[in-house]
Amino acid sequence: MNDELKVFCENVKILRKRYGLTQKEMAEICNVGVRSIAMLEKGILPERLSASILFRLSYYFKIDMKDLFKPISIE
Repeated sequence: MNDELKVFCENVKILRKRYGLTQKEMAEICNVGVRSIAMLEKGILPERLSASILFRLSYYFKIDMKDLFKPISIE
């Protein structure tokens, strides 16, 4: 996995925790299963992950899609 994808996976976890969301709530936002969120947070890309997750994260968290691949501060 390349560095940008690793950063994306870490950002999913950071955003979820920053906004006080459960994995289930994050899964609902992303329209994926809880298992997919858990895998992402462990740095594993689920096999059937759709690009639509980028649109959903971008819209919900008001963040540019390209910024999902750049480190987000943990604060």
